[in-house]
Amino acid sequence: MIVDTHTHVVSPDHHRYPFRPAAEVADWVHDAPCSAAELDDLMSQSGVDRAVLVQAVGAYADDNRYALDAAELARDRYVAVAMIDAGNPDAPAQLDAVAAKEAAGIRLVAGTPGSSVQLDDDAVLALARRGMELGLHVVVATLAEGLPALRRLMERAPQLELAVDHCGFPPYPDLDALLPLAAFPGLLLKVSTLNLDAGHAVDGDGGAKLLAALARAFGTDRMMWGSNWSFTHDRPYPELVDVARAASKGLGPHGQAEYLGGTAMRHVPRLQA
Repeated sequence: MIVDTHTHVVSPDHHRYPFRPAAEVADWVHDAPCSAAELDDLMSQSGVDRAVLVQAVGAYADDNRYALDAAELARDRYVAVAMIDAGNPDAPAQLDAVAAKEAAGIRLVAGTPGSSVQLDDDAVLALARRGMELGLHVVVATLAEGLPALRRLMERAPQLELAVDHCGFPPYPDLDALLPLAAFPGLLLKVSTLNLDAGHAVDGDGGAKLLAALARAFGTDRMMWGSNWSFTHDRPYPELVDVARAASKGLGPHGQAEYLGGTAMRHVPRLQA
């Protein structure tokens, strides 16, 4: 079972799902848009069984309708993770709304350019707790400089189960800040193509050394693969899958299976539904 836990899809129907805000649409949305139907074909070509549709913020900001609708129409393939702006006063109501539409998870963005909150703010803690109460997979998106705030958040609420997008993003992950977070058993890592590429740039091994270092600290049962397609589109999708397979061989058969799908199947609600 292979699960791609980090994909972004864009609808070709710009009338039903208009870009928002149109003036700030990210370049990749114009250069390499991929619909849910197109992703389904690519997954079939690549041996990928399930995928998590992470809200395409670069196309739709916090208008989560396309990811939610696409997941609803293909429950055997997709689940959706909706973006929640923790700095928005309406965030709690938005969280309840996407949960009612059967989102599998929420992505809380904090400690990034343009974000009005840090990960250890009360608003983020309240949203993470509410998401867990509703049985949602909670993902946090922050930069490396936000990892100390993530540590403070976990110290305040060590019972939280959170997944960290892209290990705090490249360039090469800040291991000095990231590895001590392994002390919190509820903290998971999404080790994506961005991270594997950064590891390859340092070590020339496809990211295998970085993956092994993260596995020693966190264990493969707390690590999940994500392609980052089609934000990452410098290679065809099947090549991104091959990169993950090759990098994870050194984890052993069990570790590789965990990284490529087992961890996600346990921790992302609705994937087994």
